[in-house]
Amino acid sequence: MTTRKSIKPKNSKKKIRKTRSKRQRGGGGVFSSENPELEPENPNLEIPKPVSTSVPTVDIKLAILLITTHGNVDSSEPTSIHDFDINIRKVNATIPGVCNFIEDGELLEMGNEMSRFIELNKEQWLTDGILKPSSGLNLQFKSVKMAQRRIDDLSKSLRSFIQRIDGVRKETVKTATSKRKVEPRFMESKDTHWEPAASKYRDNIDKGYQLEKWDQGDEYLDKIYTIISDERSDTTSNPYNNTVLFLGETGMPDSSVIDIPYNSRSNKAKGDTQMRLSEILEDLTEKGYTDTIIIDLSCSAGFTDTDSRNATYSYKRGEVMTGKAPYHIGGKKRKPRKTYRKTSRKRKTRKTSRKTSRKRKSKRKTSRKSRK
Repeated sequence: MTTRKSIKPKNSKKKIRKTRSKRQRGGGGVFSSENPELEPENPNLEIPKPVSTSVPTVDIKLAILLITTHGNVDSSEPTSIHDFDINIRKVNATIPGVCNFIEDGELLEMGNEMSRFIELNKEQWLTDGILKPSSGLNLQFKSVKMAQRRIDDLSKSLRSFIQRIDGVRKETVKTATSKRKVEPRFMESKDTHWEPAASKYRDNIDKGYQLEKWDQGDEYLDKIYTIISDERSDTTSNPYNNTVLFLGETGMPDSSVIDIPYNSRSNKAKGDTQMRLSEILEDLTEKGYTDTIIIDLSCSAGFTDTDSRNATYSYKRGEVMTGKAPYHIGGKKRKPRKTYRKTSRKRKTRKTSRKTSRKRKSKRKTSRKSRK
């Protein structure tokens, strides 16, 4: 009689899943949202409030200043120290001692192009949530480092943009690099008074539009700006000529340092207006500006030819003229050769080599004698 063994399938064992309680799973506890009717055992227990995740912001009030007046530097005066509570970035059309040449019609086009360039940046800032809706350039950043980096990028792009739209500079660069000896159009005038200044502008054309960033304690020449009343009244159709104005703000207001209303261009004012660079910086600080980009298209010549030569020579030598002067005369600086040390070392090595050779010869002789 055969007995059958019951064959159990392999997967017949049921897997028993251990269930956890709601308290272990984190649900249905006393303080859980699944039991809103239940109250905590301790009624005096305070539930902590949610922490605000708002990121602190840095407010920046930016001023983009365009200067198109007459300008002069005096190298005999002592330098001033930047102690104003404002970050300064300055674009200089020419180096100290050199005049700048811009035609009136081209200056109007340059001003309009710069205004469009700044308006495009303002639209981008609005989309990025940086620019506040106001009449000025009131910006908001997450940190001071980010704010300074964005303003540095704006000043660099603005500097390169002005170089591209300056017609006199482009023509001068072409004529200076061409093999044919052709003079630019602005040098073809019959007035011989401007020939030395024009030739100096052409010789230093590669050093124009330098961007400077001033730190607290930097030294600079307190440049003098002059507005001639007759020339101001003659340029009623060009709001960018012979003035100091704010770009990017509604109405492009003039600086209050000028002390001449914008609408009085057609009326001849009595006397000329003079101001210094330190006065402009002081006015910006009093108005609450934290940063500024100054576009200086004025001349940087001296009051005399001697002052202009001294200013250019001092700047090229690397002395402190406008913050940090990057140019030096004579190319690379070489250290003086100390030949006496090299010759003495050579002599010492020669003496030691002679002594060693003599010792070797004497050892060879003694060894030969001992063998014999």
